Amino acid sequence: MSISEFYPNIFYMGGTTLYTYFNGYVTWLVNLGKMFPDKDLTIIYSKSTPEIIAKLSPYYRCIQWQKDARYACDRLISTYGSYNYPDNIHAQEGKYLFIHGRPSGKITNRADIYDRYIAVSQDGAEAAQSCYPKHVEYIWNPLVIDETKIDRSLRLMSAQRIGPEKRLDRIETMAETLDELKLPYSWDLFRREKQVAKSSGLFFREPVDSILPYLKSTDYFVLLSDHEGCPYVVLEAMKMGVKLVLTPLKAYKELGLMENPNVTFIPFEYFEPQNHAQLKSLILKIYYQKDNPVSYDLSGYDQGIKEAYAQILK
Repeated sequence: MSISEFYPNIFYMGGTTLYTYFNGYVTWLVNLGKMFPDKDLTIIYSKSTPEIIAKLSPYYRCIQWQKDARYACDRLISTYGSYNYPDNIHAQEGKYLFIHGRPSGKITNRADIYDRYIAVSQDGAEAAQSCYPKHVEYIWNPLVIDETKIDRSLRLMSAQRIGPEKRLDRIETMAETLDELKLPYSWDLFRREKQVAKSSGLFFREPVDSILPYLKSTDYFVLLSDHEGCPYVVLEAMKMGVKLVLTPLKAYKELGLMENPNVTFIPFEYFEPQNHAQLKSLILKIYYQKDNPVSYDLSGYDQGIKEAYAQILK
């Protein structure tokens, strides 16, 4: 048997608990690692995924367990569901069991080998006390959030009447690309036709009398149609100070939007499969510009409309 390097703190991920998705225990590990960046922390895992290990690796030395190795540490920390840590992990000072679940019934499967039993709330400790051979204490879970490193979710909305020129397929392609890029987003689409969303962030809504309350809280209004007359909802979005994602139509040139920094135009050809890389690049730009300030000057438009109708109305 080979002798491994000595690690002060070993967290064991194994046993009957499968760490193949981002569950509460993995969240606990991430926050604990953030709270103690100066500690030497190691995770020995029997099974996980590259995504989970990528989440943990900034804070832990992550090592996949090998049966022919010998692991030594000062402290071994395991969790409810991972009682049966392997015999080739040796703790010299102490063994700690954190109880993240709510066990029922007396635990006999090696549960007596731990020096301390720690639940994550007082209620959890009281519930677990009858299951373990020693006193169960509790320590609340750590939570460390650095808001400066969190990019806000992208909020989109669209409104469409029935008609093939509105090109629902382009909306679905853009939503699928957001999924592919793993960007957090929610996209409300007000449409009378019943539809099943192909993307997790795309939500079909029943039409409403006024979309103004929805526009008020969105980042971009999206309209990817083949042609438009006077796109009322685009004008509403401009009045509300909302950025726009549009296809390059003549109507928008009349409105003076072609060079407006608040408007992103997606060329028609970007929705063709051979130009998918260009679409991805533009969607990334849309995402990272969502918090840019917005302003439109509609004074000339409003005055022109008022004067034109004044000559028509008696």
